[in-house]
Amino acid sequence: MKLSVSPLGNWELLKEGSWIVLLNILRPPPHLILLHGNACWALHTGGTQQGEEAEALFRLISRKQLPAVFVRWNLPRPELAEAQLKDIFARYTRVEPGGLTCLAPLRQLAVEQGVTQAAQAGFIFELLPLLESSGQLGQCYSINVPGREIELPVYSVSDIEKAMIGHVMP
Repeated sequence: MKLSVSPLGNWELLKEGSWIVLLNILRPPPHLILLHGNACWALHTGGTQQGEEAEALFRLISRKQLPAVFVRWNLPRPELAEAQLKDIFARYTRVEPGGLTCLAPLRQLAVEQGVTQAAQAGFIFELLPLLESSGQLGQCYSINVPGREIELPVYSVSDIEKAMIGHVMP
């Protein structure tokens, strides 16, 4: 899947609505973070991020010049998302090699927001087309990424496990 991206000119744009962040997009597998209402929700090797202010993520991306893509997720029921996220994250403690990945909470939120076939998605390059076909994807922005189009990287479970073990994800 190719994404058409516009350069991100201002962090303020990301403080409203919901966004799927593909961090380190040029070095697959990307790390996945959900921004919802200016708060970060993510699973990491060291634990979870549950509703923390997005400013720390913006500073990290700026300081380390991390390549990132931000995909607007037009949730059909955004008013339910925060409660759904709290419930989803209550089930998780951290990503695990050979088990849970950072995709899990995004996939579960997609299911709870009506994209039931998302339960079968094993990778972000499988989930995003499902969200697109259900009309839930909006504008895409990028930072520290060359060009106006980016092909979603295809990677394997082995690539994810290597990244987890090597703590490549921020």
